[in-house]
Amino acid sequence: MDIFSFEGYIFDLDGTLLDSMGLWDDIYVKVLGDFNIKAPSDYLFNVNHMSLCDGAAYTVERFRLEGVVEKRRDCRYV
Repeated sequence: MDIFSFEGYIFDLDGTLLDSMGLWDDIYVKVLGDFNIKAPSDYLFNVNHMSLCDGAAYTVERFRLEGVVEKRRDCRYV
């Protein structure tokens, strides 16, 4: 098999080649910090097992951010 004969390649960067979980932790902590919320000790453990959409919904519900998020739809995280 000639690896140069393919037109494209797909890589999973969440553990196969590059562990990006620390980056996602930083993003969640930064977003909470923008709302003046310190991430509780169990938060990252819980949210890291979810998809991005599920994690966002969990965050909104857990920290009662309903309405706040809608006002910030133009922010850099959405």
